[in-house]
Amino acid sequence: MAEWKSLDVLICEYTEAQRRLEEAIGRNRAQAAESRNIVQRMRLDRACEIMRLELASLTRRIIEMQNIVKERENRERYQREQASHGRGTGRRAVWPDCDCPDGTHQT
Repeated sequence: MAEWKSLDVLICEYTEAQRRLEEAIGRNRAQAAESRNIVQRMRLDRACEIMRLELASLTRRIIEMQNIVKERENRERYQREQASHGRGTGRRAVWPDCDCPDGTHQT
């Protein structure tokens, strides 16, 4: 469970980094708009582009981590449901039409 908790912490940290990048992009855009120096504007625009790429990468990683958390939650819910119905893992069910030598089928 500790590894999943750390994944939740990573999601929070990445989300905070995402927010900071968005703020930095906004500041750079404002500076570029105010600057009369074309070289400085080009540098700021390039920095914004790099930050936008990093922002997209962060967003993708956040979504991937959220999907991992959702999959884990769904798996845990499924296991709880199976246990509450008496269908624990490793139990065998008898299948009348099974070709297995002992007439059982692993569920």
